Amino acid sequence: MSIQKRTVYYDNKNGRAMFWDWAKVTTTLGTMVEPFLPGSRHALNEDFEDFDPDDEINRIDEIRALPLGKHQLILGDNHVMGGSVMPRINR
Repeated sequence: MSIQKRTVYYDNKNGRAMFWDWAKVTTTLGTMVEPFLPGSRHALNEDFEDFDPDDEINRIDEIRALPLGKHQLILGDNHVMGGSVMPRINR
């Protein structure tokens, strides 16, 4: 399986960007959702100098603004996802 495209979404409420917990990913197996936690690679690997934005595991092809809670409009009912990955206050 390889990743052909990744779209991440964010909510821009009150002028502050908050990324969704999930990204939409098109792979050779079809369209899927995957957990998307910005900055998580910093926590797992202190050697951040090896980051390659062209590597398919790191690539982001599109970033779109959409309010949190609207994931069914984008992801549809055909995708299985586990809900919120990170807790949110006032959302």
